[in-house]
Order: sequence, then C-alpha cells, then structure tokens
Amino acid sequence: MKKHKNSNGAIAEKIRNPLINFSGKRVAIVSNTCWNVYNFRINVIERLLALKAKIFIIAPIDETIQHLSRLEDVTIIPLNHLKRNSSNPISELILLRELVTKYRSVKPDFIIHYTIKPNIYGSVAAGMLGIKSVSVVTGLGYTFINQPWMKWLVSKMYRFAFRYNERVIFENQDDRNLFVQSGISSDKNSVSIKGCGVNVDYFKTKISRLDRENLEFIFVGRLLFDKGIVEYVEAAKYIVQKYPHVRFTVLGLLDEENPSHISRETLLTWVKSNAIRYYGETKDVRPFLKRADCIVLPSYREGLPRVIIESMAMALPVITTDTAGCRETVAEGVNGFLVPIKNTDALAVAIEKFIKMTQGARFMMGQRSRQMVEAEFRDTVIADSILTVVAQSLV
Repeated sequence: MKKHKNSNGAIAEKIRNPLINFSGKRVAIVSNTCWNVYNFRINVIERLLALKAKIFIIAPIDETIQHLSRLEDVTIIPLNHLKRNSSNPISELILLRELVTKYRSVKPDFIIHYTIKPNIYGSVAAGMLGIKSVSVVTGLGYTFINQPWMKWLVSKMYRFAFRYNERVIFENQDDRNLFVQSGISSDKNSVSIKGCGVNVDYFKTKISRLDRENLEFIFVGRLLFDKGIVEYVEAAKYIVQKYPHVRFTVLGLLDEENPSHISRETLLTWVKSNAIRYYGETKDVRPFLKRADCIVLPSYREGLPRVIIESMAMALPVITTDTAGCRETVAEGVNGFLVPIKNTDALAVAIEKFIKMTQGARFMMGQRSRQMVEAEFRDTVIADSILTVVAQSLV
C-alpha cells in the first residue's frame, strides 16, 4: 500500500487561479469503500487540502483508514448500510436514510459522489437537503452491461438521481455519449475527464531489461470473464506453442462474489497447462510491471482502466480492446495495439506482432506511453480538471 505525504504548500503553488475560494469549505467525498477513496481519490483530497478545504470521507470502513486518518483536516465517517451487491429495496431505503442523516450532520457545502450506489442514493439524499453535488461515473458495472432488466432499472434510477446533480463526470467519452443519447444525463451538465489519474513519481519509468529474448506479457485485474481473461489465456496457449520463450503472467483477485468470476477449477486448469503464471493478488504491482514488457487487458468495457495507466507510467506498451475506456489509452501503433472484444485470434495476432518488433521499436512504444501519461493522465492534471468542474458548479 502506497503512502502519501500531505504536502499542502507545494501543491497549492501549482494550482493556478482557482475559480472559487475553497478555504474553509466543507467537502464530502462519498464512495462504496475507503479503499476506493485511498487508492483512486487521494489526488482530489490532496488538492482540496492544499486549498484549505475540510474533507469528510463517507464510506464503509476497511483497512485503509489507517492511512486516511493520518491526513490533517480529514474526518472519516463510517457508512454502515451500503451493501454493494444487494438489490433489496428495504436495504436501499435504509441506505438512503443513512445518507440523509450523515449529510444533515456533516452539513457539507458540496459533495462528490463516486461509484454506483453513492451516485444514485447519495445524489437523491443531497437533493433532498438542498446540498450541491457532483457524481463521477467510474464505469457501468456488471449489471448494467450484462442484465437487460437491471440496465433498464438502473437507467431509470440514474436519470432520476442525476436531476439533483450540478454536474455528472464520466471517466470516458463513450459512457458520456451513451448516457446523453439515452436521455439519462443531459449534454449540458455532463463532462468527460480521463479517469482518476496516477502518481507519475510513484509509478516511475522502468529500467529496460537487457534480456529481450524472454519477453513477458502481463494481465492485471480481477479474474472475470468481462476483463477478457479467457481470451488472454487462450491467446497465451497459442503463442507459447510457437514461441516457448515467451511468458504470460496473471496478477489479480479471484472475485467470487462477482457473477462474472472465473472458477477455481478453471484457474487450476490454466496453471497446469503452463500457459500462464499466476501470482494472485498484490498490494504493490510495480515489481511485476518492472519485469514485464507489455500490459495486456482484453476487457469488454471499462471506465478508464487504472492498471493500464499505471503500466503506461512505467513505460509499458499496451495491447487492449477497442472499446469504451480502453481505447482512450492507446494511439494505434504508437504506444500499443487495439483489438476487437471477445476475439482471441485478433489478440494473438497483436501479441505476435509485438514479439516480432525490434527491441528499439518496443522501447519507443513504452516511452510514448509514459509521455501520454505525463500529458493526459497525471494525477494532478486529473484532480485539477475535477476541481474545475466542482468550482464551476459552486459559483
């Protein structure tokens, strides 16, 4: 788990001409886990602290509170009734009531909601109390993509909840277009900002390995069908038969609570086939990225995949799918390759194309990945973009 220093003064100097004075403002950040806040929203928190705002994190408690609680002017408020996989109407009403109670107690000047249930129920609770808020849509989720009746229901709920938001932020342009075209959100009040950003000092450019004979591809993510793990493994089986020196690594959690999860039996079969090397879950992905040559994520749809941006920051070329979220990380042939979703053959072709490239060409792809992150996906750039939207909503 990475640690963050609260360097408010240094950060404040980099923020140019804020649209409003955040000093003394009470800002609530609401998410489905404290883990999500610590790993993906710390850049926004640090920016707000630099501008002398008071932060209230409202989320279910987990082990990351030991890091969040060290930040000055940050108050953690447990959210006790958010059940991520529940669709019980009574449970949802209890969550809505809890959010209303917490918001009434905190009295924030502004609220930033992240993830599905805070976006929906938090926005309604804020609207009931007349508190301004923004929702950040980080992805559409399994139920929205794979279950038509749930997609219909969630769309209706989003449409109702977003009426209470000052703005809705999407992490990729495709999701924004989908919501606007479907009438779920308005064109006027929605905006696309590229993901949550990464710390380019924490994810530093890796040192190029001299041994390029044994290329290593890496998949990082939960072991879900929707992440394209099956296509990755099948492509690996084909490639290792033709190029025995090439390695394929898998790093990620067996998320058995997700309907799209891979079974333990399937994983065991894959490992026994010697097509992949599985290392489970890790709290620090950097050592694995340092020894890899290319990140591969054949996902069916993403908000904006953080793992790809982290890999790009460490100068890794990218092979991913030409789909929402993923396509925004790749300039075709410049820092990687795009392939159609659910297409093992096309994925194998892209991997083989990368193998056949010269060492110099692969190196340049990685350097362009790093340059893209520094220009477009740096955590400070993303935080400033989000706070600009917040500021515009408050004036």
